[in-house]
Amino acid sequence: QTALAFVLQVGAGLLVRGFLRLNAVSPGFEIKNLAALTLSLPGKRYGTPALRQDFYDRLRDRVAGLPGVTEATLAGGVPPSSSGIMFSVELEIEGQPPQKITKGAELLPYNTVADDYFRVMRIPLVRGRGFDRQDTPGGPPSIIIIDRMANRFWPSGDPVGQRIRFNVRQPWMTIVGVAGDVKARGPSDETGDLEFYKSMRQEGYA
Repeated sequence: QTALAFVLQVGAGLLVRGFLRLNAVSPGFEIKNLAALTLSLPGKRYGTPALRQDFYDRLRDRVAGLPGVTEATLAGGVPPSSSGIMFSVELEIEGQPPQKITKGAELLPYNTVADDYFRVMRIPLVRGRGFDRQDTPGGPPSIIIIDRMANRFWPSGDPVGQRIRFNVRQPWMTIVGVAGDVKARGPSDETGDLEFYKSMRQEGYA
């Protein structure tokens, strides 16, 4: 029993140290006084992007008006999250040969966000702009990449205005901004430098 208690005590100490180490990692966004609500709309009642957008916009306005709430925003997910798309990524920068940058089928993390998401989450925009009414439904797809991705593929240049795609079957996406790095999957996130954001308005408030 003594030996077992000793092992448990050591394990508890390692657990505490691991927790403190992870707790000291900056997630890249403001975590104080932040609450998240997840919901899914019934398809029969909200079967079009316009209906979904109207509902979510009204919901955001009502939540923002609640006592104690200062701001509210919308997003496809809130960190920590495991959302993304699973495929073998071959990044193509317009005017350059495609670059194979993953091994096999891997999860490529991304998020769809409202225009005010970066302001509400206190995620800095390092370059360019956030999403706005220029990013119209059916218009040329816009994308915001993270700072690590910008430093990897444009180490001495500016990615804003460049067009990229992650698969030859995808349409070209124009980089409109560069956002600060976020630990999208939690404090121990080491997913690399391929996280990006799409406009919720362009994606149809799915």
